Amino acid sequence: MNPEATKRLEESIQKTLSTHAKNDKSYLWMAYWVIFEREADPDGLEGWLNELKLGLSRATVIKKMFEAHEFQQRLPEEERGSKLMTSFTMPNREMVKEFIPPADDFPVIPLSIDELKEQVASKHWFHQIDLGNGIITHGQDDSAEKLLRIKMPEKLDGRTVLDIGTWNGFFSFEAERRGASRVLATDSYAWHTWDGKSGFDLARRALNSKVQALEIDILDLSPDKIGTFDLVLCLGVLYHMRHPLLSLEKVFSVTGNQLILETTVELFSEDRPAMVFYPGTEFANDPTNWCGANPAAVIAMLKVAGFSKVELVSLVDFPIPQTGRATFHAWR
Repeated sequence: MNPEATKRLEESIQKTLSTHAKNDKSYLWMAYWVIFEREADPDGLEGWLNELKLGLSRATVIKKMFEAHEFQQRLPEEERGSKLMTSFTMPNREMVKEFIPPADDFPVIPLSIDELKEQVASKHWFHQIDLGNGIITHGQDDSAEKLLRIKMPEKLDGRTVLDIGTWNGFFSFEAERRGASRVLATDSYAWHTWDGKSGFDLARRALNSKVQALEIDILDLSPDKIGTFDLVLCLGVLYHMRHPLLSLEKVFSVTGNQLILETTVELFSEDRPAMVFYPGTEFANDPTNWCGANPAAVIAMLKVAGFSKVELVSLVDFPIPQTGRATFHAWR
């Protein structure tokens, strides 16, 4: 590709993105996904926005992104440092639709029913999410049954909700449906397994949801980083924690009022707080499972973490012998 062809490519990308961008912010967001294959970081986004406000053209932004070290590292070694980009895939309308986050100041290009069915079928799902028009994601989790067990308040009008370990987002979207004024979906590990975060992103777009997303580990939660929330959901997470009590202390720090915790429990014959430690794959042949507490231990840890009131609201058998799934509600 000669310099003239490279320039035409830059112009074509600029034109393609501008066609779907309502403002500079959405333009830059899509440019990051197309060129760097990642979400725009806040500092980088702010920097480019300031450049555009000072008169830098969108075309020049694309040119500078191509010249950036981050993009150059994506190219074959023989193309780095040159203006040749023979290995770069030109974005089209279908690619651009994948990169648009649903938020008030971003355009949302809806998928057709056939497009949605095709994309849903191509992904590995955990949650079963009703996306409308008879399309339900084929997850292994009986999400509707779990929703009944956790006893989430029917009305969340005006309340803020944090969903820790959101995965595909079923409970985040349900909180939004129940009237929450703001929902923040967080995850780390699950968004790097199976199909990563793409299932969540697809469901969020299909539902035209305003749920916010943040990749953050539970041990990194703090009021300084994310604030506090009226209701916190922590479902199917605790037994994956190497440091369960520390994790609950982090959860307490961002809980403004109530926590709903769902987890695996066992050791029912023990009246005292007790816990099993899994150093390997002893539980469900899964190395990410680290501990199995009995209900008394979960209640005790929640109180030690800072919660003043804790209730066991549901307990059901689990397919693995001598284990169950329990839901606890805790208040500050």
